[in-house]
Amino acid sequence: MINYLKKNNIFSENFWIPMSNQNFLIKNYNLNLNKFNNSNSYYSRVVPLPSSLFLNKKDLKYICNVLNSF
Repeated sequence: MINYLKKNNIFSENFWIPMSNQNFLIKNYNLNLNKFNNSNSYYSRVVPLPSSLFLNKKDLKYICNVLNSF
């Protein structure tokens, strides 16, 4: 969905990177990656939508239409 939004000129990126996917933590600490199943699940399902005081009604309508067409 994030790629679809970007193709339609709507800025969206993943909100955070789970600890189990951060290379410096994996290299420097002995992390048990099996403990992070929930964070990886949320990471793959959460899609942040644009939000700002500067979005006008026309922008919001466009975003909603693009989301509905997905």
